Order: sequence, then structure tokens, then C-alpha cells
Amino acid sequence: MKSLFLQRFYGLLFLIGASLVPLGLVGQGTAAVTGLGNTINSGDVTPTTTDGTDFENVTVGSSLTRTFVLTSVGGFDQYTTSFSGSGFTVESTNPIVLGPGASGNVEIKFAPSVASTVTETVTIKATSGGGSHTFQITATGVSAASPEMNVKGNSTDIADGDSAAATADDTDFGNVDTAAGTDAHTFTIENTGTGALSVGAITIAGTHGSDFTVTTDPASSVAASGSTTFVVTFNPSADGDRDATISIVNGDADENPYNFVLKGTGTTPEMNVKGNSTDIADGDAAAATADDTDFGSVDTAAGTDAHTFTIENTGTGALSVGATV
Repeated sequence: MKSLFLQRFYGLLFLIGASLVPLGLVGQGTAAVTGLGNTINSGDVTPTTTDGTDFENVTVGSSLTRTFVLTSVGGFDQYTTSFSGSGFTVESTNPIVLGPGASGNVEIKFAPSVASTVTETVTIKATSGGGSHTFQITATGVSAASPEMNVKGNSTDIADGDSAAATADDTDFGNVDTAAGTDAHTFTIENTGTGALSVGAITIAGTHGSDFTVTTDPASSVAASGSTTFVVTFNPSADGDRDATISIVNGDADENPYNFVLKGTGTTPEMNVKGNSTDIADGDAAAATADDTDFGSVDTAAGTDAHTFTIENTGTGALSVGATV
């Protein structure tokens, strides 16, 4: 409050300064400038972080204000701050009026609207003609860090919203034995953006969503240019096509959640045996010549008789055949 009163008082004095010259209250002011407690020499063309003249990186759409301290080392005067360009603005009172030895703040703001580096010369000029204090400042507007999610299966991109399961990207799990089979596929979440990607809950829904399960979870955060993996296991509960949709909650602004379809086919093998082109039922206890299970009469001393039997798989899944005894 006292500082504001003095500035207004000195401002009034400045306005009537001509009548006060005989009193020695108006003089040709010069100023000393500091930033972050360090002296900034007039004519300095090397902005640094130590004195605040290098604002460093500022995200587009945000702003950063640095405070510089101006101290009058001459007579009472009014000081105006200006720039060689339009990238910076003064947020404090401008001009500022200071008495001999008094100090005041010059607040300079950088608020980038585009990603670029701006370097300008600051000029703090005494109105009485006492001189100018110049120095350079610089700042860089940078784009806001933003994640970008991509999913791959079998090293092939899977687009968000993909509605066509395919073996090429592992979203089609193919045929799996319904009775005892499972199939696990590994998928990769990539972050191709510039900011960390958060990864939340993964849910699988749809007509046969319960046939697919996430059996290995991904990391909860993926650094820029990083990746993580998760595993989905298909365990069909019935024969035929099994369809579902996977949904991944994430921090990508335009792909949250990330969705794509999954598909698999439940299969069951079915064994049938034929002899002489005739079905032989499992457990058949009656040998017959019609199905070649009755070999008829064969000479005991030197005779043999060979019959060929056919094993058929009339089911939908692969049939494993072991040793015969």
C-alpha cells in the first residue's frame, strides 16, 4: 500500500515536475535491473535462466510471468518498458514512477499461441531523457504434451473401432477345441505421442464376451514412444463362431476408449470308424463280415488276412489319434 501511494505521489510530482526543478526533485533518472536477484547489465544480449531472462519452455495456451526489479539510481523519474516485438507484454504498472533510490517491479509475461521461440529486446526508458536500459529476453512456446495410443497384434496395427477380426492381427483366434482347448494372444499398446499415456480398465463384452479373458494386464502408464503388452485368452464355451468387443480405457484424447472386435471358433472333433465302407459303432461287441471286423477263416499254419479300417473325423475340430492296442 505504501509503495502504491509513493508511486502515485511521485507520479503527481512528475506531472508538475517543471515547477519543482528548483527544488531538485526532478532529475535525469537511470535504472539498475535485476532478475532472480542477479544483475542484468544494460546491453546484455545473452538471456540466461539464472537471471530469468530465459523463460525456457512454456506450453502453448498457458503463460509465464517473470518479475524484474527496477531501481532508480538517478533522480526522480518515470520509466516506460517496451519491447522490440509483440511476443511479450508488461503486466505491471507501465510506466512506473520511482523516486531517487526507490525500487519497483516490472512484470513481463509470455503467453504463446503457437509453438515457436521468441527473442526480443526489452527497453526501459526514463521519460526525462536520462537514458535507457536494454537487455534481451527469450522464451519458447511448446505444444502441450499429448499421448497417442496404438494397438498391435502380431506386429500389425489394429485401428480403433476395427470391426473385422483377422488372423493377420491376431484378433481372430481361429479354431479352438471347445472341450479342453484355449488359445492366448499377446497384444501391444504403443504410445506414439509426446506425453505419458494412462491405461485403465480393459473390458470384454458382446455376445460371447465371457469366452475371452484378459489373463495378463498391461502397465497403467506408458511413456512417450514406449509400449506395454497384455494377453487375451480365448476359451470357447460352445461350438461355432464366438464374437466379442474389447474396450481399453486410456488417456488418448480422441481414442478413449480404444475398441476393436475379437473372434474365435469353438470346435469339437467327432471320431467315426469304418470297415468295408461300413460304420463300426464305438463299443460294437458283434464282429461282422459286413464291416470287416470278422476276418473269416484263415489257415492257421501259414495264412494271414489284412483288413483296412478308416478313421473319420466328422466333427468341427482337429482329432488327435494315439496308439492302437
